[in-house]
Amino acid sequence: MKLYLLLTLFLRPSVVGAADAGFDCRKAYSWAEKSICASPDLGGLDQILNKAFQGKLKDKNADRIKKDQKAWIKKRNQCEHSIAPVEAENCLHVVYLERLKDLGSVDEVLGFYRAQCKKNYMGCTSASKLDYELARWDDAVRDLGDFCNKDQDDVGESCFFRAKALEKLGKKPEALEQAKSECEKRHHNEACAMVYRLNGKKSANSWVGLYRNQTGTLWVQEAADGNIYMTADTWWTNGHSCGWNLQGKIQGDHLAAQKDPQVAECAPVVKKKGAKIIVEDPHWNCKNFYCAERALYEGTFELDPQSVP
Repeated sequence: MKLYLLLTLFLRPSVVGAADAGFDCRKAYSWAEKSICASPDLGGLDQILNKAFQGKLKDKNADRIKKDQKAWIKKRNQCEHSIAPVEAENCLHVVYLERLKDLGSVDEVLGFYRAQCKKNYMGCTSASKLDYELARWDDAVRDLGDFCNKDQDDVGESCFFRAKALEKLGKKPEALEQAKSECEKRHHNEACAMVYRLNGKKSANSWVGLYRNQTGTLWVQEAADGNIYMTADTWWTNGHSCGWNLQGKIQGDHLAAQKDPQVAECAPVVKKKGAKIIVEDPHWNCKNFYCAERALYEGTFELDPQSVP
């Protein structure tokens, strides 16, 4: 899985209260060590990594393992210089998982997350996403079975990953049912697009589909009255997000957007150019209402061809 995807996977709070690390937290002095000791997730990963590293020192290539570990520690410590505190913790999760994969300790990581899953759903989320990354579809479905069958608030999006795993296993009806649940309960753009695709009823309207850019997604659908409905869900590198809805009618290559009942000053310009939808916010009135200071309303989104039948 690409690095930018992993960053989004671990954009979340810690699972439980503070936990021990693979070193004495009473002696923690660096930013990285203090961060690890303050996070039960990172503390647990550090314990697994320390055990794996010590075991590798018994191998004949121990010198290379030590050299690699020193280089990894240097890379880990660089996370302190991330744009925002939340990104710094995300960075630590990424580098830990990368190193644990190098050391062959993925199963131990999954075991840790599954144990956390019994206490808190965020452990379920972490397990499912790692299952999916490793193409362990059966594990992803099984690990999340009890959780996703309950009416809980899945802020970690793990049940959408379960829907994708079900599709990978060729279980289309079950995948469709799971995706419908995520679309209806959470208005999850990708889940809604998955429902549209699995239903196989392609729209003649070229605007319909799931669009992406580096910040998130734009889901475009057509209603029975001919109106176009858009839902944006974007996350920015500084940890801020911006979500908004828009509707209107197509006029050539533009969308004649209806006035926003919540803020009349929000008058975006929306146009389609080939496989791209361009959203402009000329006076930043939409941004000021929906996105606050550190995120933007506008952007260029490109159609994901796999989102349409």
